[in-house]
Amino acid sequence: PLRDPMGVLLAIDHFALLSNNESNDKWLVDFVESNKVTVHYKDDTTADGYECGLLDMPNWAYSYALALFRLHRNMPTDESNTKADCALKQALGKFPLILEQLLVQNDVN
Repeated sequence: PLRDPMGVLLAIDHFALLSNNESNDKWLVDFVESNKVTVHYKDDTTADGYECGLLDMPNWAYSYALALFRLHRNMPTDESNTKADCALKQALGKFPLILEQLLVQNDVN
């Protein structure tokens, strides 16, 4: 991303989830839903500029779905389960190859 020279957006969701802390899960969900961050990218071959939201990045799409699920795991409701399921389905729809990589890495046949 052009406006993230240190690549923080490529790792911060990982560390939020790694802490396994409900407040960090809430932060991640709130951060994504705030739509305050736009990822900017420039294609060097055509000099065209592009922008997208956080959920257009694979790490954020899957992290958001997991954070939604973990936020309500102790007291799930139909609405919270539907929201988490929908987020996971959207992530799988946009980035289906990630699932295959996860299964291989975790030795699942």
